[in-house]
Amino acid sequence: MKYLSGFYVIIFCLFANSNFIFAQKINGICLVGPFEESEQTHPIIQIKTLNANWLGLVPEARLDRVTLDLNENLKYNWAIYNEGYIKLIQEAKREGLKVFLKPHIRLDNNISWADKIKRTASWRGEIEPENQQDWTIIEEKYTEYILNLAEIAEAQKVEIFCIGTELKSFTAKRPEYWRELICNVRGIYSGKVTYSANWDNYKNIGFWNELDFIGMNAYFPVSNASTPSTYFTKRKWGGIKQEMENLSNRLNKKILITEYGYKSAKFAGAKPWIHNSENESINNQAQANLLKSALESLWTEQWVEGGFLWNWNYKSLPSGNTDFSVQNKPSENIVKQYYLEYQ
Repeated sequence: MKYLSGFYVIIFCLFANSNFIFAQKINGICLVGPFEESEQTHPIIQIKTLNANWLGLVPEARLDRVTLDLNENLKYNWAIYNEGYIKLIQEAKREGLKVFLKPHIRLDNNISWADKIKRTASWRGEIEPENQQDWTIIEEKYTEYILNLAEIAEAQKVEIFCIGTELKSFTAKRPEYWRELICNVRGIYSGKVTYSANWDNYKNIGFWNELDFIGMNAYFPVSNASTPSTYFTKRKWGGIKQEMENLSNRLNKKILITEYGYKSAKFAGAKPWIHNSENESINNQAQANLLKSALESLWTEQWVEGGFLWNWNYKSLPSGNTDFSVQNKPSENIVKQYYLEYQ
């Protein structure tokens, strides 16, 4: 009997150090709008059917280029009032999902000679005023915006809070501000805290040590093919993963994929970060192959905490769309399968 027990110990150890035992991951999906009170699709229940265990919510504020005010951006498709996010958080909790709150800043497109942001900037990663006074204003406005959301996150027991998304110039030019912001957030919020770096900038963030995860939006270019093959795309992921793992090991922190996803369009792997484009040709297989490659490449790694698929729409989309959403597409079953393996 003693020898039999030893046999089982050996077998357990072998399995525990192999890919046969799958560690639980953050299997997240970001819910986006438009959010309409009349819509009765029960999207959070739908998200659960994909074996997701986390819900990603994305509040958004618009930065006015002249006044530098941050206003809730209700014209964009995933933005609603804070009260709406509180309602969604509460619904997710009732359904047994954990919540990731990931605020965005959207840069106003109305460019004029009165701008206090450099006029060449068109994306939040390029936000950069020309003088110290305007930097101070932006920092004050941004702190107010983030701390308000941190209070909501604490009150609603949100599990992970993100202090910013893809603010490439802001984090590079004002690193001490971000360290102070992290301290202020932690003074309000008791959960895990991260930042969401852009895929081409995650190695340049100077305050990862003050956070719980290395967060990144993983829109790496992985294929120039119209319909990428999983074989060649996974080979491309090999080199990308090595650099990610090196940083994870050096800082002794896991990586959280704060966004990943692909449009259901031809050449979707060439520039996956492009959200708005015209004259796209639908290609559901391209999306399916790219998502399969990403999940097979990343979810098997112990240094990856998991991540959040972009996206699931609150309102069902028409058939034939090229959106990031996996609803009613072959990719839906792929996500469901891989999320099941890592529950």
